[in-house]
Amino acid sequence: MTSRRNVVVHRLQPAHLHERLAAGATLVLDAVGELHHPLGEFAQDLERFVRTGVQINAYASWTAVEGFGIYWDDHDTVVVQLDGSKRWRLYGPTRIAPLHRDVAVPEPPPQTPIADLV
Repeated sequence: MTSRRNVVVHRLQPAHLHERLAAGATLVLDAVGELHHPLGEFAQDLERFVRTGVQINAYASWTAVEGFGIYWDDHDTVVVQLDGSKRWRLYGPTRIAPLHRDVAVPEPPPQTPIADLV
């Protein structure tokens, strides 16, 4: 949609979002603590405790379709699963001491995960 001042305004179209989620898309909300005050406060408390920056992201999926392939992060990650079941395959490190926004392609992970959990 374009406003009267020719500013493009992106609006969520619930029907299209629902169609994509039903087809296997994963909903990703980065920095959800900026949208939900209690989570923002939790992130700040956790930052004080661990003495580093904390960002809370939320991921949701409504189907058995895998949302992401094998990937790695350039930061430590804590996962809290709130509902449902998911198969988690954890592989050993593919990059020793990755840098922030590291763009070099890491070595491929081993064929066998070090943990395979549901």
